[in-house]
Amino acid sequence: MSFIQFGTFRPWMLAAGCFSRSHEHTLATGKALGLGADRLYRSFVEMAEGNLGPETVYAAWRQA
Repeated sequence: MSFIQFGTFRPWMLAAGCFSRSHEHTLATGKALGLGADRLYRSFVEMAEGNLGPETVYAAWRQA
């Protein structure tokens, strides 16, 4: 995990990410931000499922 601070705001924790449609770019960006490869995902849906579980993501999608 990586802690990031912008200006005078309190730091926040970056725990996972999907930074690009290119997984190679996501891996490079994640590494630069201090995230492990196991916390970098190919899509936002994959990231949500990896952190919330597919059932939760599906239920939220059905309610939208």
